[in-house]
Amino acid sequence: MKLALTGGNIITPFRVIKEGTLLIEHGKVSELGKSLNKSILKNCELIDVSSKMICPGFADLLVHGGAGFGFADNSVETIEKISSYFLKYGSTTMLASLFAKPEELLLND
Repeated sequence: MKLALTGGNIITPFRVIKEGTLLIEHGKVSELGKSLNKSILKNCELIDVSSKMICPGFADLLVHGGAGFGFADNSVETIEKISSYFLKYGSTTMLASLFAKPEELLLND
């Protein structure tokens, strides 16, 4: 299935495309521009994102935790809650790090 995000401001490393269209095929960006050929958009699910920004996900390179939880808490549920929290605010990648705790708590399995 093809997905087209239309009307948003597309943030690229080189410029901002105002009121642009971004086409996604097989989970990857396949095309973007100010306006795309109408025949390309014909077989797409269209989502109007007017007045919104379209940008790549953020990578956070030092994350101790989030949403009241920390990576040193030793729980799969904790990792899921932290991940959901960061994804909600645009971080698609993060580097988990431990925070200060007594050594026996950090080394506990």
